[in-house]
Amino acid sequence: MTNGITFNGVHSRTFNLVMLTSKRPLLPENKDTYIDIPHRDGSILIPDKSAKDIIIEVEFLIKRPANLYEAARNISRWLITDDRVPLIFDDDPDYYYNAKVYGNIELEKVVKSGRFTVNFRCEPYPFRRK
Repeated sequence: MTNGITFNGVHSRTFNLVMLTSKRPLLPENKDTYIDIPHRDGSILIPDKSAKDIIIEVEFLIKRPANLYEAARNISRWLITDDRVPLIFDDDPDYYYNAKVYGNIELEKVVKSGRFTVNFRCEPYPFRRK
């Protein structure tokens, strides 16, 4: 089994990437509101059963590319999407997240390889693949 992701219909191995780590929230944050009132202990809870988006963080290593910066530009083109697209992890292939890259990505040059972290902003819960 490989250690990577499929995003935007393409597997990360296509770009000679190795997934080093991933952080996937078990539960999304809820949208409850808490109101603090001066001179009153605690807060007033206004419950909201809906959930916020989750952020999934994935760290990659580009294994010894011929040209690090050209490889990084190709990876950038893969990661850019207009909408959320399926994000599938090799170690959990029966589920997918609807995801879009969130924030910037900084490339760290390590000897002849490159390392970077991608944050994916996803809908709150994964979906079962059919």
